[in-house]
Formats: sequence, structure tokens, C-alpha cells
Amino acid sequence: MIKAVCIIAGGAGTRLWPASVKEKPKHFLSFGREKSLLAETLHRALLLSPEILQIVTLQEQADLTLKECRAYLKQNPGNKPSGALEIIPEPRGRNTAPAIAAACVSLAAYGMGGSPLLVLPADHLVGPQNLFAEDVEKASVLAERGFLVTFGIPPERPETGYGYIEGGVSLEPGFSIASFREKPDKSTAEEYLKKGGFFWNSGMFLFKPEIFLEELKIHAPEIFSHFSSIKQKNQGDPESEEPRIWPGSNLLEAIYARCPADSIDYAVMEKTERAAVIPARFNWSDIGSWDEIALQSSLEGFGKGKNQPPVYSEESRDCYVYSDLPVALCGVSSLIVVVKNGTVLICQKGESQRIKRIVERL
Repeated sequence: MIKAVCIIAGGAGTRLWPASVKEKPKHFLSFGREKSLLAETLHRALLLSPEILQIVTLQEQADLTLKECRAYLKQNPGNKPSGALEIIPEPRGRNTAPAIAAACVSLAAYGMGGSPLLVLPADHLVGPQNLFAEDVEKASVLAERGFLVTFGIPPERPETGYGYIEGGVSLEPGFSIASFREKPDKSTAEEYLKKGGFFWNSGMFLFKPEIFLEELKIHAPEIFSHFSSIKQKNQGDPESEEPRIWPGSNLLEAIYARCPADSIDYAVMEKTERAAVIPARFNWSDIGSWDEIALQSSLEGFGKGKNQPPVYSEESRDCYVYSDLPVALCGVSSLIVVVKNGTVLICQKGESQRIKRIVERL
């Protein structure tokens, strides 16, 4: 049984510009489905019946996150944690290692440092729920033995937009991690697929907070040292009827002013000897690019704008359109066309990873 879940809901989702913008980034969008990606993640997490659920987000997104949580609980009154649903507002973005450290020290303050914590990004598609829950249960077996567990996605294609995990020796029901690999070129990705034993890095984790903090202290003391002062502070009873801001959040301003920015992979997972991977049986997508959305648009309702205006096509093929306005395509192929927030994006399929460069220039 998972007692705590932490949802990481920071970032701007720049690869999905112009639909995802700073004021309302990717995880607040629904892409045509009934719930936003954040609300879907909330739903998936709460079906595991945790005692406490925390969402780490940027301070400027905290109010919108609270609004999302309240709307979800109003629509699903029977699906809530037995304890608190808390928002941990980060004063500034510092990547995933400090975000997860903040959740871990808050849980330790509640006396939950020895209970497995499930860490989920707020903006992924995952399903079906029964396979997800079963894989979480498998991962908890390794977490109870002191491992830092991630979920590896068996690759379906030679994808160059994801990092990879190389499985090592058997640790029933999973494997040790032999290595983490950066996003490969096409030939390297094809080699991973042919060789086998490689997984896409899902960015989802399960471990005991106290084990994560021990490994953070060893491998990234420059991050751990800033959070260690919170470890012994009891922030009170986690019981709460309504979503709330974590009571210890006032301690984070000074910490985040000095804390370096690093991902959990770079700070801990690539260095620890306690890393393990569970091969996932559930379907997964990080919805990290318009190419991925176009690929997933065959799912019912996904990637199709709600009440989207018509798309007219004349001798055009293999195009994806997500638009607030009618769009006409004449004699073109393999295009991505997005018209959102008063801005137009036209992109060749296979090139949408370049969008981040445009956003940086803007």
C-alpha cells in the first residue's frame, strides 16, 4: 500500500507552445479530454488511496493548482486522501531533485520518512489503471528493500526524444540499473531496440523518503545541506479536509535562493548503487512534443480540440491540426499546425523538438 504520493507540476511545457504558455502551462491543459493532465494524474494517484498527496509546483502556479484540486474534489467527493492534499509552492524552479527533496523532508516531518513515496509527473498519459496499480505494487516490494525504483517503459520504436535506462541484473520483480543513457541519435536508438534490455526513462519513481535523502546527502550534498534543517521540524498534523498550502512552505524561500538546480537523475539516480527499474506493463506517454500528441491523437478525444473548428483538406495527407480557427490544407503533407493563444505554429512532422529554441528566442 502506498501511503504518500508526490506530483511534480512545475515547468512551462515549452515544447507544446503556443498552446502551453507560462500563464497556463501544459499540465493545466486537457487537449480535448474531460480532465486536464494534472486532474488525470490526481485521479490516477487518488485511486491508490494514499494517506497524503502533495503537489510540488511553482509559487506563481499555486493558486491555479489549488483551484484544479478543489474542482476535482468537488466532482469526485469520494476520491480523496485520508489525510491531507497539500501544495508545496517552490519560490523558483530548481528542477526535480530539490522539488522531490522538499516533498521528502515534509513527509519525514510527518513521521512518514520510512513509508514508500510514489513520485509522478503531472503531465503524462498513463493507463490502464489496473496495470499501473499492479506495477506500483511491484515497485513497492523493491522500495521496501531500500531501492530507489523507477518505471522503465519498453520501447515501441527507436525514439530519439527520450532518455533510456539499461537494465542490469535481476532484482525480482525488477532489475538493477546498469546505466542511464541520454537521448540518442536514430542509429543508437535502433541499436537499443534491437539489443533489448533498454527502457524509456519515464520520470516516475518510488522510494522511501529517508532512503532518497540518504542518497542525496552522499551524491548531491550541495542540495541536501539546504534541506537538512527542515528534517527535524514537525510541521504538525497532516490531517486536512480541504486542499491547502504545506504549512512549512515559508521555510523554502531561503533554501531555494541558495540551492543548485539539478534533475533527480543527475543528482542521485545516475550515481547511486540503489537504483532499480520495474518494466512497466501500462501504456505511457510524456506528451513531450507535438509529434507525440499527433501520434497519440488516435486515442479517443485526445489531441482534438474541444469544439475545434473544421479542417478543410484538399490533396493533403498525414497532417495534424489543433486550432482555435478553421484551417485549410492544400497539397501539403506531414505538417503540424497549431493555432492557440493568438499565435500560429507550422512545423514539419519529426521536427517539433526544435520548438523549444523558438520559445527561448521569444
